[in-house]
Amino acid sequence: MGCLFSFFFRPSASSDIVETPRQVFSWEKEDRQAIKKEDFILDKRKNETIYRLPGSVNGQQFIIQNCDNCTVYVFDHTGQIQIDDCTNCRIFIGPVHGSVFIRDSTNSILATVCQQFRTRDCRDLYIYLSCTSQPIIESSHNIKFGCLTLNYYKLDEQYKAADLNPWNNTWGNIHDFTSIPGTNNYSLLDQNENLFKHLPIPIDPSCSHLNINDNMETSVTPFTYGELYRHRSEERCLVVFFHNLNANSCARELILMTKQSELVLVQTKCYSINEMSAARLFSGNATYNSLVTKGPVIGLEFAGTNCVQICQQLLNNLIQLKYQNLPQTKIKFSYLDFISQSAIDAHEQLDKFYNFANNERMTATGVSSIEKTATPADQQRLNEGNGDDYEDKIVQEFSHLLEKSKQLFNGLRDLPQYGHKQWQPYFGRTFDVYTKLWKFQQQHRVLLDKKYNLKRWQIGEIASKIGQLYYHFYIRTSETNYLNEACAFYSAIRTRAYYSKVNREEKPDLMVKKLRYYARFIVVCLLLKKTKIMRELVCELNRQIDEYVKAYDPDDSLEWQLVLNEISTFIDVDNQLNIDHIPITLSYRLTNSLIPPLPIGSEKFLSNIQLYTVEEILIIGNYQDQIKFSELTIDMYRMLQAVEKQPIESTSIDDEKTTVQSPTSTNHQQRDIY
Repeated sequence: MGCLFSFFFRPSASSDIVETPRQVFSWEKEDRQAIKKEDFILDKRKNETIYRLPGSVNGQQFIIQNCDNCTVYVFDHTGQIQIDDCTNCRIFIGPVHGSVFIRDSTNSILATVCQQFRTRDCRDLYIYLSCTSQPIIESSHNIKFGCLTLNYYKLDEQYKAADLNPWNNTWGNIHDFTSIPGTNNYSLLDQNENLFKHLPIPIDPSCSHLNINDNMETSVTPFTYGELYRHRSEERCLVVFFHNLNANSCARELILMTKQSELVLVQTKCYSINEMSAARLFSGNATYNSLVTKGPVIGLEFAGTNCVQICQQLLNNLIQLKYQNLPQTKIKFSYLDFISQSAIDAHEQLDKFYNFANNERMTATGVSSIEKTATPADQQRLNEGNGDDYEDKIVQEFSHLLEKSKQLFNGLRDLPQYGHKQWQPYFGRTFDVYTKLWKFQQQHRVLLDKKYNLKRWQIGEIASKIGQLYYHFYIRTSETNYLNEACAFYSAIRTRAYYSKVNREEKPDLMVKKLRYYARFIVVCLLLKKTKIMRELVCELNRQIDEYVKAYDPDDSLEWQLVLNEISTFIDVDNQLNIDHIPITLSYRLTNSLIPPLPIGSEKFLSNIQLYTVEEILIIGNYQDQIKFSELTIDMYRMLQAVEKQPIESTSIDDEKTTVQSPTSTNHQQRDIY
């Protein structure tokens, strides 16, 4: 029927036919430049000076990682910045639409303008900052923050492109997630510590047209004292400029005028205020209520002696100068601005003005009733963005920690087994990352279950890696207490059945992980003489190997059967003695009862003798085909114990919380591992 209809009503050949041109998409344009990944990632650079000029990044994400002694200038707006593992670097980043995250970096200088700022695992940094939200530091030390004052060609345009307002800068309002009572992990720089005192001015000819300077009078972001003046008692004054074409220029000119009068600018804020808040702030003045509907207002807080009186006089002079062609009566009732009338009024008005600003920001981000019950740390994170953004950040952070922990753990294989002086710092760093990962997944377990689909075997894998690290510390140091810590983690995996549902995944590699966990746990129990648990583990391993072979018919089935036979034989040879039908477990380690006491008066004799400490022992066996398990032969097993002290029993593995000592801690810092 459709064809018949089109036959009778189709246009004649003489009809005008207008063809609509096909839309040409951006990826089809010939002049479209391909985005090269290497243009936006600086990796493993050393002793270089790198420039990115305006238009070269154009809102893309930018990454700087593994750099040493480099100077980086990004004179363009970006979407997001990530800086990892940089040392002795000097970095400037133009306006950033999103967040700047710097991690694992030391002895560096960073200057940037951003929406959010955060450091983690950093030390000895100079940070020059203009940041819309509250800057955050975590596990960082000796971080010095300063207010960024800077200007260069097209910087004001880049602010707009990044959707940043130069009047919103909380550079000194730092939140430390890992603060310690009585100490401070950060400090604030005053105006004398300007940017180019630490960051070299670019001298490359390609930057000559930018006219770069850090003059406070021409800076896009005004210099504010912020938290440096929080506890000062000087008189304060609030000045508000309502939205109009001259508001920005009037505010800047007033700031210049106040400097000549020795007043200081404490803080600034620009936001849209609703009529209800305006009525409370301006004491019900209906004219002000209508003015706030025109657009965002700019608020300035000044401080100094006779601050209110001086600001009133300066503002009056400014308006007369700016609008000298207007009649005086029109100036009086033009309501271009609002200013405090007394110091008492100013105190109350400032509290209201900045509280309303915080409320507006929280309303804009959509704080729900669930978020109101969050912990202070979570509440701080939620204030940075909406719920979805917060959840995405948690997942990204977990993924980063997980990937970094794997990289560090794999790097342990490259270290020689003995004689390497740098092994302990590397082991310690790996241990710290794993314990941080363990704590992080505990804090956000519910969210990670929902968003990351975190499996219990993945939690078990993290715990298993920590147990392996403790075991390797024992191998390196012969400190038998580390065996107890390894045993505590392995026992927790078994008690909480982290690997119980691995069979349902139908992945043979996960079954292999589970079998290797059993083998490692058995070795630790063997060294600790935990005979009962060891025999239970051997039975469980036997069942797991049978399930593995039946389910997958793997190529390594004979190898696992050989492992099982080695374990059984080793245990049978090193079995308990029965004396008068009483089982006695052989122990070869040193105890106070086995070491004879020194004779009385020997202190004087020994004081003249240089004492030595055994650091390394080379154990060599020449008996072939002897019984062994893994790489541990029976004679090596017994000789090792002969030069080791008997370990002190650790916390019970049945406890809900196990207290674990960091192997690298010089002050025996205790860590709680749940």
